Amino acid sequence: MKKRDLEILKSLEKFKCLTRDQIAALHFSTNARPHISANNELNRLRRDGYILANTDRSFQQYIYFINPSPMKIDSQKIDHYIMINQGFIDMSKYGIVNRYEIEPSIPNVGFIPDVSCNWLELDWYLEFQNSLYTAKQMNSKLDKYVDH
Repeated sequence: MKKRDLEILKSLEKFKCLTRDQIAALHFSTNARPHISANNELNRLRRDGYILANTDRSFQQYIYFINPSPMKIDSQKIDHYIMINQGFIDMSKYGIVNRYEIEPSIPNVGFIPDVSCNWLELDWYLEFQNSLYTAKQMNSKLDKYVDH
């Protein structure tokens, strides 16, 4: 197994699931045709049984998971994790992300952030929302962060 194969598997383990474009951005950005290179590698890893793919999303990219997957490959949280993963990719364009922990367990705190990270030499808690929140819900969530 190539070094890049192992790096892809490590990314899938860390991020739980990734789209082809996200894998291309993380591991094939220096290639002339990152998407084609990613497709070739992902097809081989899938054929060899190292990864799984959700292919049931009409008009959308396949979603890839490490095999065995830590979550159902048709989970309703997939879009949420894809958004979290895209946050890492977007932040990396502007500076090195030193730490990016997804849904970390923080002792003695009444909340679990989507991400705890260190970026631009500052510590951050990040929340990613696919759904609409009322002002009351958002203020309640923000108050937990302020109290911490």
